[in-house]
Amino acid sequence: MPSHWYRRSHLKSGCHRRRQTLSGLLSLAHVQAGELANAFDHARITGQLCKRSYNALIN
Repeated sequence: MPSHWYRRSHLKSGCHRRRQTLSGLLSLAHVQAGELANAFDHARITGQLCKRSYNALIN
């Protein structure tokens, strides 16, 4: 086999690993974004309940 075949194959292998790494990072970012959205929703709801309780006490 020609020597350039090995080099092309080696480059494709490296590209595949980089794609897998990028895919893994994007998946992790997606999961963390979902967790952050859930935490934000929980904090917002808690704040609304606190505001309602406070308003009920002062009115």
